[in-house]
Amino acid sequence: MDERPVPPLLEFAAAYSRRLLLVAAAAVVFGYVVVQLSGVVLPVLVAGLVTALLYPPAAWLRRRGWPRILATVAVMAAALALVVGLLSFVGPAAASQFDELVDGARSGLAQVTALLTEGPLGISEAEIQERVGAAIDQVRQNLGGLAGRVVSGALIAVNLFAGLLLVLFLVFFMVKDGDRIAEWFLHLPRTEWRADARELGRRACEVIVVYMRGVVTVAVIDAVLIGAGLLAIGVPLVLPLAIVTFMGAFFPLIGAIASGALAVLVALVTNGFVDAALVLGLVVVVQQLEGNVLYPLLVGRSLSLHPLAILLALSAGTVLAGVVGALFAVPIAAVISTSGSYLHARGRRQREEDAALRQRSVEGVPSRAPS
Repeated sequence: MDERPVPPLLEFAAAYSRRLLLVAAAAVVFGYVVVQLSGVVLPVLVAGLVTALLYPPAAWLRRRGWPRILATVAVMAAALALVVGLLSFVGPAAASQFDELVDGARSGLAQVTALLTEGPLGISEAEIQERVGAAIDQVRQNLGGLAGRVVSGALIAVNLFAGLLLVLFLVFFMVKDGDRIAEWFLHLPRTEWRADARELGRRACEVIVVYMRGVVTVAVIDAVLIGAGLLAIGVPLVLPLAIVTFMGAFFPLIGAIASGALAVLVALVTNGFVDAALVLGLVVVVQQLEGNVLYPLLVGRSLSLHPLAILLALSAGTVLAGVVGALFAVPIAAVISTSGSYLHARGRRQREEDAALRQRSVEGVPSRAPS
């Protein structure tokens, strides 16, 4: 029997492989549970993002002597009034123009297809149709993850209403008792883990608050700048294009490309190549302003994710949960990143303290008694 020692590298690989397998198994089980409880998990996630926007002003009111329930009601009433007011102001006009927006996008795609097939690139129309069809099928598949179990329009309305009602209730109690709920959860882990759990929770909440506040601000600025630029160039359908730009800001990188491409297509169909080129330049300038000025200024180091990490998170979220996964991919990745950074720093400090303790033991210096 061969009793030669196992190489250290193989022992290292085997040890970490077992851990990775355990983590992967836990992730699979967790994902299965989330999918089965998607009707509850999705409203909780949406409520968490909304709470990240509403909790700071409610806490500010409480610090100035407002009762919890009064501060919560005041903040939620103001938020609902703002949303309803905006929908009442821009909703009818935008809804009447969205059909024109879709027609303009189709016509723009037809012109681009003709340019590619008749131009020097010599791409066949069949190949273009195949690529476009595959993209459309992928979008439909992603959207199908949201409504795959819905069989009628009435059921869609019922599900949306029930989900919205659940989100409102969750937001109310999260804003009103968020700190108390967090304290209750902090009593679940063992006593020696509670300090780490508290710090991880604090950092996660801080990252989500900064992310949501920054994304909403960037979305508003992008929509205003793009809308003003389109108006100055003379492109029609400014209002729906501004709304699409606002919504696209919640999907970093990908949303900006999609909304910008849509604006260029509409300009190409309605105003020609010159204005389409001007719109393309406008989109590039606004996105450079967002990426190099607004995003670092509003989000800063609290969301220290590399663009490659954002793309990978968006891709993974889209594959796993379609549009919903893309919406939540970046904040979830940010929470994982900040948690990993904290645990890594804590482990390094612990190793340094252990090494110092061993060094004192070797030198015969008694360690200090814990205070």
